[in-house]
Amino acid sequence: MNSYSISGPGEDSSKVGIAISHSGNVTIRGPGTIQFFQAGVLITGSEKTNVNNVSFVGNKMGIFVTGSIRSSIQHNSITSNHIGIGSHSSIGSAIQDNEINANDLAGITIVKSKSSKVETNLVGGSKNGIFLDYESQYNMVKSNNMSNNVVDINNADGLPLNTNQNNLLTNKCIISQPSGFCGD
Repeated sequence: MNSYSISGPGEDSSKVGIAISHSGNVTIRGPGTIQFFQAGVLITGSEKTNVNNVSFVGNKMGIFVTGSIRSSIQHNSITSNHIGIGSHSSIGSAIQDNEINANDLAGITIVKSKSSKVETNLVGGSKNGIFLDYESQYNMVKSNNMSNNVVDINNADGLPLNTNQNNLLTNKCIISQPSGFCGD
């Protein structure tokens, strides 16, 4: 992005900042800012997409991954969106080392997705820091630093982990659903 910004008409529009559709091995690299879109980046039906070192501000969803395989989302700043990062019906996403702050509904949502790794992110100031729905399976949520969320880590509103085989390990948080999965 060479330090450029891409600005849209607002989060309530149907516009997308960058769309990656049915492609492989695409990289979006910052520094740069994507702001004021329905989705800052939309990755759909793609494989091995990488989003690295980009700022997302004021979007309905900062990054939306759907129907994709092995997307990598690393070292981004994701602030003041409705949802920071959303993964829907995707496999093997790697969401690591992002600063995700003050996103209204959720910092990270994992819906109908499996085998994703959500690691070493800083997530704060949302209703749900990290949310996994009941259909998401075999996801690893590890070593994230959570603060000032209503619920820091939410596995399907308290669904026992043995039901969907998600792993919540060594996360620094205060409130998890089910309880007992926050460490220092």
